[in-house]
Amino acid sequence: MSGLVVQDRAGRRIATITVGRTLLHAAVVLPVLAAAAATWASSPEGARAGAPLWPAAVLVVLALASAVAPDSGAPLLTLAALAAWWLVAVPDPGAGATMVVAGCALAFHLATALAATGPPGVVPSVGVVGRLLARALVLLSAAAALAALVAAVEDRADSPSLLVAATLLLAGALPWLVARR
Repeated sequence: MSGLVVQDRAGRRIATITVGRTLLHAAVVLPVLAAAAATWASSPEGARAGAPLWPAAVLVVLALASAVAPDSGAPLLTLAALAAWWLVAVPDPGAGATMVVAGCALAFHLATALAATGPPGVVPSVGVVGRLLARALVLLSAAAALAALVAAVEDRADSPSLLVAATLLLAGALPWLVARR
């Protein structure tokens, strides 16, 4: 494996820094940074200078822990902290901000799942990443369709039953769509 080798004074290898692992670590951390920025910007206090940034700092620390140990409980804790901060900080979420945070959470989940597969230090192939991205795009497309449906029917009186029916239809069709690829 080629890369930058970090050694101690005795010449023992401590770590090898490779481009692939660095990109994979960035794929774990960057979605959390984007979701934290979207959450902070969507919160009522986010526009003011006195908005607290400590939840974002906690998320960054958790994301870094997830990048170092993707097969631990850190990714689950990161997603839970992100969801909790979103629920507390954004009382009236818009569809756009919700899709951004949901997409970032999905990207983080996929990156940590990919980083946790195989032995430590392995870098996934381009084909594996491509198939994973294709399936993620199908899922995000279904979520965007559902968000558009919610925006279209939210003012109607009979919208709950229509929304439930459309959600069940999308949830039932999604495994079929993914299996056909």
